[in-house]
Amino acid sequence: MAVILLVVVVVGGCQGHCVVVFGEDGQFLHRIGCENITNYPNGIDISDAGDVLIGDSHGNRFHIAVFQRDGSLIGEFECPYVKVSRCCGLKITSEGYVVTLAKNNQHVLILNTLYIA
Repeated sequence: MAVILLVVVVVGGCQGHCVVVFGEDGQFLHRIGCENITNYPNGIDISDAGDVLIGDSHGNRFHIAVFQRDGSLIGEFECPYVKVSRCCGLKITSEGYVVTLAKNNQHVLILNTLYIA
C-alpha cells in the first residue's frame, strides 16, 4: 500500500510539531516526530533506503531528524556552519546531498550525504 505523507505545522499546542502519516484511503496511520525533535517541520523527503528525513530551522539553525517509516528516530543532524531562518523544503538529490532554501538569509544550503550508523 502506498503511503501519503502530510506535513502538519501547528505553532504551540500538544498536537503539532510532527508529520502525520495517512494511508491511500485517507485513514490516519501514525505521527512521526514530536516537540523538541521536529519543532516546526518545514521539509520532508524519503531516502532511497526508505528513511524519512524531516527538516526544520527553529532557533536559527537547520536541523534534520531521520526516522524509520514507522516513526522510530534513527538520528539527528545540524548544520553548524551558518545560522538560517525560515527554511522551506528539503530534498535529497540523486547524488545524496540534502538541499533546503533559507528565505530570510537568501541562501541555498547543500549538505553532504548523511550517513546513519
